[in-house]
Order: sequence, then C-alpha cells, then structure tokens
Amino acid sequence: MFPVSDTAGIESAVNRFMRYVNGPVDRWFGDRDTMHKLIDMARVSTARVIPENFPPPRVRGTVLLSVVNNRTEDAAALMEWYLHRDHFNRLDSLRRASAFDAVLRHRFPDYAQARDTNR
Repeated sequence: MFPVSDTAGIESAVNRFMRYVNGPVDRWFGDRDTMHKLIDMARVSTARVIPENFPPPRVRGTVLLSVVNNRTEDAAALMEWYLHRDHFNRLDSLRRASAFDAVLRHRFPDYAQARDTNR
C-alpha cells in the first residue's frame, strides 16, 4: 500500500509503486513465465516453514494447468511426487490429494494413462 495524504505526495507514491512493479513484481512474474518454471516452483516449499510446506493450491493448480496444456507427463510426475511426501500442508491430506488425483484420472484419460505409467 502506498498512502497519499495530499496531491504533493502523488509523484512520490507513483515512483515507489513503479520501483515495486519493476523490482519484486517483475522478478515474481519472471520466475513463473513458462510452464517449466511453474512446474519447478510447485516443488518449492514455503520459506521458513518446518516441516516443508507445499501449499495445495500451488501444487494442484500446477497439476491441472499442466494437464490442460497437454503436459500430462509433467502433471503425472508432479502428482506422483506430491502423493509420496511424508507430510502435507495443514489444509491438505493424503486422502484429499488422492481424491483430487482420482477426479483428474476420471476426467482426463491421458492424465490417467500418464499416472499409470509413472508409478
């Protein structure tokens, strides 16, 4: 947030905003500008969290995005990795992740085939 108390502060706020957009925001998008990078990022745990924390929306979203972009092998490999972890994020469980996998298998035959091959 870049508060502006009066018209004199607008230029300063715009400059701070643009530094942010051209710095951290630009790097964030640059780290995620290809499918390969997104797939790699799905396996990066949240910093400073023990045990390792892989947010379910990131992993599941990447699996689904991979499937709909005809990268079923990548999706299957990511799901295989995720399902065989020792622990899950507090918002997830092996049962929930397995149910998600089952729905994807049912809905996307190519994914099901890739998962069966990946085992």
